[in-house]
Amino acid sequence: MLDWKSYGGLEGRKPVIHSRKSAVCCCLVHIIPLFVSGVLLYFNLKRRFIGSELEGQQNKDSLKLSVLQVCAKAQELAIVASTTTILLELIRYELMYGNGLPLGLLASAFSYSQVRHMVTAACSWFITPDFWGSLVVCGKPDTGWGKFRSIGLIVLLVVCGFIAVLAGPAAAILMLPTVVDWPVGGVIYWINGTNEQLWPQRLTADSLLGYGCDNQNAQLYDPRCPSAGFPSLYQHFSNWRGSPITDSWAWTSHGPTASTLNVAADLHNHYQEQLLADGKLPSPLTKNIAWASSKSFTVSSKVPAVRVKCTPGITGFTLGQPLSIPFVSQPEYYYINSRENNLTMSYFNVTEAVASKFEDVARVHDLTTLSVLDIFAQPFVLPQNFGSNSIGLIVLTLDDARNLSGNARACSIDARWVNGTSSILDKKMSSKYSYGADQGSAVVNAMIAKGKEFGSGLGFIHPKDDGTWQSIKIDPSWFALLAPQVSASILTDPLHQATTLPNRTTLESLLTLFRPTTDIPGILNLPGAPPPEDEPDRTTLESIIASYVADGISRTGSQINLNYASLMSPISYRNNTISDRNRKAMVRYGGPALSFDPSDALAQGNKPPMVMHTTISGYAMGLDEANDYVWVLVLLLHALLALLHAIWVWRSREGVSQAWGSITELVSLALTSTATQGQGLENTCGGIEKISTMKLVARIEAVTSRATPANQGLEQLQLRVTQGYTQLPSTTNAQKGVAYGNL
Repeated sequence: MLDWKSYGGLEGRKPVIHSRKSAVCCCLVHIIPLFVSGVLLYFNLKRRFIGSELEGQQNKDSLKLSVLQVCAKAQELAIVASTTTILLELIRYELMYGNGLPLGLLASAFSYSQVRHMVTAACSWFITPDFWGSLVVCGKPDTGWGKFRSIGLIVLLVVCGFIAVLAGPAAAILMLPTVVDWPVGGVIYWINGTNEQLWPQRLTADSLLGYGCDNQNAQLYDPRCPSAGFPSLYQHFSNWRGSPITDSWAWTSHGPTASTLNVAADLHNHYQEQLLADGKLPSPLTKNIAWASSKSFTVSSKVPAVRVKCTPGITGFTLGQPLSIPFVSQPEYYYINSRENNLTMSYFNVTEAVASKFEDVARVHDLTTLSVLDIFAQPFVLPQNFGSNSIGLIVLTLDDARNLSGNARACSIDARWVNGTSSILDKKMSSKYSYGADQGSAVVNAMIAKGKEFGSGLGFIHPKDDGTWQSIKIDPSWFALLAPQVSASILTDPLHQATTLPNRTTLESLLTLFRPTTDIPGILNLPGAPPPEDEPDRTTLESIIASYVADGISRTGSQINLNYASLMSPISYRNNTISDRNRKAMVRYGGPALSFDPSDALAQGNKPPMVMHTTISGYAMGLDEANDYVWVLVLLLHALLALLHAIWVWRSREGVSQAWGSITELVSLALTSTATQGQGLENTCGGIEKISTMKLVARIEAVTSRATPANQGLEQLQLRVTQGYTQLPSTTNAQKGVAYGNL
């Protein structure tokens, strides 16, 4: 130990002591890293959610994380100091009381955690001659116990090197909280109807299952009618500037899924608040979950996705004359771009379909007084094997209203059921469900389950060829429900010119937002009419049709779910007092558990199960990834070594020494030791390169003045180097209680 009382003079003799007090002091180096590791393991294994900010002064997260990084570095240094102490103790033991150790291991306690320069590159100590030379003679001592110790020391060095390399990352990763999505349960529930009723692959008028959408009020405002999305979409597209994206995929949440998700989210919020107020949150959940930056509710289901491809050009027509126009055959499993030479098209005779459309118009209006501002849309059934198309659509505009002549454009509609997710994101203020109106107020977002088949560009989506993109065939009878005739007086024409038609379909009202691709005589001089454009017009047309069809399909199945709240009536807090067990099945760490029997809530169907997963976002500590357990292993390995070292030092009979704890002390020992000739150390004054040199065996030997010639070593403890392990008499070992120094 350092003697602060004397600044001059010679060193005194150093006794070999056997003291439990010294043993305890030797092990103090383990206390701090073991304590910190224990705290880190406790919080990470138990898991702890902190909240939107780290605990302490607000808006100081950067400073707090910086301090934690410094603490993690200090923990790394403490662990390395601890393992170095263990290695030094074993090296001293082998030098003083064992059979010695290879020359390459003499300074290994100072080098195992370092990077050394080897000729042209930096490398680990474990690929230097020091280590490999020592490995050659590993297990060569004569005694069985000596062989075990020599092998054990090599293994210990490798383990300590592993710990030294990973101690820093382990401390940092386990100490620094990260922003994660923490699973806090959810709700398992069921929806009325079979899979075919909820997600049919053929849509007809019968798909409404007898639900009435016959009057205009229901058609526009009853959410269970296919056309009810028209008012909101009309307002949206009235202010939409269009997009250059040439792939028009549009998707939205499935109506019954979105509505029941609102109910389940409200129930989860309510029971979380109850358990929080009662202090009954299941471990590891604490009151901190109320401090999350956001909370999301997600359910996996099928969602409707629709794309539309219209022909690049238009075809002139005159009513009463034969008319054939081209339709695009959309590929099933990849996207198509806007270049015409990449499109596969076929011509179909649409004369009867166009005539049928104007016959319908003639029933409510005089055809001779039609306006060039009017746009007409007529569904057209395409052949079953014509690409991936659900139904065709003919879009008609007039350039000569009196002669009923104009331009026709064909659009192919491709509708699918796709695996996806519907989710609600709550930030701070949770949304409440209106049980009186049976309607939620939270916005439900839909996402398609994407894979490697999807392009990276926005809008360019490759349908996956895995059976999850199920085509939907649309019958004209269902299309009539999607686009019913409504009074034109309920809306203001976006061109600021009132239409001459007293009634038109909802889809045609949306298409008034579409600008024709060719000049229409007289239209450019009308007040407020924008000039016609080319490609953006077509992409806008495709987006409008795709969005409207997807919205209509999303309402499928809602006609047999007339009260969404009743589907979860067994766990409704409005009518029941449910048990803590059921509450904790919904609010818990991880995924949800079953909280009620669906048989009493469902009226019909094969009970398709829906699983709502709830997550909160914020800082948290825990083992979320498989590689996190590697960091736990590092800390546990160090703890095991420290414990074994403490036991060994406590029970050691040969004494505890603090000698040769630095490179300086080792150099001093070598300088005062007797030089030996012919033992393999020739030509080593400028460095060592040979593995054969590193495998020489070093040992500390106690000598007396009688055994030492006057012209040799002057110290009682000598560093000896031999060609191999030799069994020396016990009289050469340092003796307990003897103070060693100059002869």
